[in-house]
Amino acid sequence: MAGRPSSKTNPRAAQASGKYAVPGWLDEGPLSPGRRKDFVRQATEDSTGRKGVIKHVSGNNAKVRGRFAAEARFMYEASGRPGILPAWDIDRRSGDEPRWYAMPRAELLDDALGPQATLLDVVTRITTLAGALAGLAEEGTFHRDIKPDNLFWYDGGPVLADFGIAAFADDRPGLTADHEKLGPANFIAPEMRDRRFEDEDPGRRADVYSLAKTLFVLAQPNLGRFPPDGPHRADAEEFVMELYDGSPGLSSLRHLLEAATQFDARNRLSMAGFRDELQVWSRRNGSDPDRFPARTSPRGVRAGDAFWDAYTAIQRRDAQATQEIMQPSIRRLAEILTGNAANFTLGPADPGSLIEDHLLADHGFPRTHSAGSVPEGGMVVGTTGTYGGRRIVLVAVLDGAVSFVAESHALGPGRNNVWSLEHHWAPTMGRRPRMPSADDDLATMTEQIVQWIRSVQDGTPPPHTPHVQGRRRRSRPLSSSHEKDS
Repeated sequence: MAGRPSSKTNPRAAQASGKYAVPGWLDEGPLSPGRRKDFVRQATEDSTGRKGVIKHVSGNNAKVRGRFAAEARFMYEASGRPGILPAWDIDRRSGDEPRWYAMPRAELLDDALGPQATLLDVVTRITTLAGALAGLAEEGTFHRDIKPDNLFWYDGGPVLADFGIAAFADDRPGLTADHEKLGPANFIAPEMRDRRFEDEDPGRRADVYSLAKTLFVLAQPNLGRFPPDGPHRADAEEFVMELYDGSPGLSSLRHLLEAATQFDARNRLSMAGFRDELQVWSRRNGSDPDRFPARTSPRGVRAGDAFWDAYTAIQRRDAQATQEIMQPSIRRLAEILTGNAANFTLGPADPGSLIEDHLLADHGFPRTHSAGSVPEGGMVVGTTGTYGGRRIVLVAVLDGAVSFVAESHALGPGRNNVWSLEHHWAPTMGRRPRMPSADDDLATMTEQIVQWIRSVQDGTPPPHTPHVQGRRRRSRPLSSSHEKDS
């Protein structure tokens, strides 16, 4: 088992206490002093001089002892199995309830990878472990505590250890309580956070979730010891793996991690499926390892493809959510103006289009182009059908924040088909997209527009609007199937 042995241990003093005395082994003190794990200890075998680690059961709780006994028996029986740290020795005096077992000293996989390891190296090691876990899963055994601290390097390859909260194929009932959280924070699968065994699921697809999270952390040690919480999204900023911008296969790997961390375990890859996909990824992208930077390379300027993919995805989500909250408003305006709630168009503006392509007044948006303003995040435009020579145009301007602005356009007489500004509603305060405050601003503006339409229809003086300079625009037919001129 891994550790960084302390040079300050006092073997004889530790042995003299007798608490951790084991026949045939010389106790040399805690493996990791100061980490409250005195029950995991360095030791040397008397007969061979082998340097090992002995794990003792901690405490006298019956459930803890039963779980430890299951772990010790499994580790000893699995010795020699690829991908699992072997157990050299086990407590035979206690029968079916062994109170300790011994294993070789091993190096943490993270340390063994070293600073110059690449994404390809990490994927290769994780693929090996996925194979070992897939084999266990076929037998009905699930580790349930996958994290970097439980992955090691021994005898030339990566291995698993610490099966302390595993579900074994022959597990006795009662070793894990209902509603007991299982697994490491940030690496734990959603279904393991509050265990319920009504479905008799011991965590069949929890390990793949945790292993995918572990891959993400090992590939980017400069980002910290823990991954972002929750399922991965290939297009989310926190999961873009920007260090590897330009590396082969980055996009497909991000999507693979997303598939391995789905919230609903039924939609998640199996461990065997995860292993197979990693093997395909390595085969397709491993022919030129020099294209992968070292995993500890300094983070560059956030301007690579992965970052822009995520940034564009955020803008797309902002636009989609904004369109959703605009739909009830434009439907209501269409119904009030034309008597038909389906008489409208709504959708994103063409990329790169100007605010001035849709609005006739100058609403004070910064000019970004010689011809006018092009919002960085685009626009969502809703337009009612025409009724009585009038239409309402509602625009969401997305530029980091979202502002709503609206105008009433009047169609000129005769055959000129020229729109002119009849009335306008000033832009709302810029709000963070997708927030309730943005929805509230839009609802307030919608009510103001409704009142104005009704006052015009009733022949009463409309609310006063400060004068702004308007332009004229020739009428263009609208393409949505929602619109019907009345």
